[in-house]
Amino acid sequence: FIQNAGTGTVIDLPDGDSPKTQGYTKRSLGDPLVPTQLWVVTGDEPIYTIENTSSRTFMDLAGGDATIGTPIIGYKQTGQANQQWRIIPNTKTTAYITGPYVASSQQVDMYVSSNKANGTPVNGWTGIGATTTNDHQLWKFVVPA
Repeated sequence: FIQNAGTGTVIDLPDGDSPKTQGYTKRSLGDPLVPTQLWVVTGDEPIYTIENTSSRTFMDLAGGDATIGTPIIGYKQTGQANQQWRIIPNTKTTAYITGPYVASSQQVDMYVSSNKANGTPVNGWTGIGATTTNDHQLWKFVVPA
């Protein structure tokens, strides 16, 4: 799971017509929809790809667009920079996800930091980096147990 430090919700890529990621209440491992919330992080520091276990698509800054508010989507693997992410530790328990690698001004951001509602968009947004105290841009990587 990739869990937002501010809301406690996790990044979810719902099956269906929309490839947009969203914040959603963390599902139990027995829930048949839990794979929409599980991600496989692979690569070599400092560049990683993040693949959804349900759709087998990759976390992608839509169109590589560096505009504030660009959706983070699931998209087939392309190998392009808009699917390459840096995961930078902020504290012992949280990390800052920045990228795509060439558009490094974009951070993975829970659109409204105080919004815990299911379906809250996850977008690219500008940020100050790994020293941020903006908990809507801080993430915990939670190993399913």
